[in-house]
Amino acid sequence: MKHTFWNKQTCRKMRIVLIIMSFSLLLVSCASMDPANVDVELKTAPPVAQVTSFTQALADLGLMTEIYNVDEVKIQSNPIGDNTGTSGSTGGKYQETSQK
Repeated sequence: MKHTFWNKQTCRKMRIVLIIMSFSLLLVSCASMDPANVDVELKTAPPVAQVTSFTQALADLGLMTEIYNVDEVKIQSNPIGDNTGTSGSTGGKYQETSQK
């Protein structure tokens, strides 16, 4: 029988030591950081309100719905187009729906 350093008993011991070290490192790494105390630096500027030509029109629309107590407001924009290309599965036609 040839005596080598990596016999079966040594391999088992090394495997057990490796498993114990892996689990202990896993437990220590998960328990050492409290997510509430993490300081995160954001590199980008926070979002800001964008003023467009529709800003006042949308504010007036909101005021109108409050004054006239409208439960449901249907708004249609013009032109209607498919910029995603998903209408190809329906033959390129839009489906009209009517709800009362």
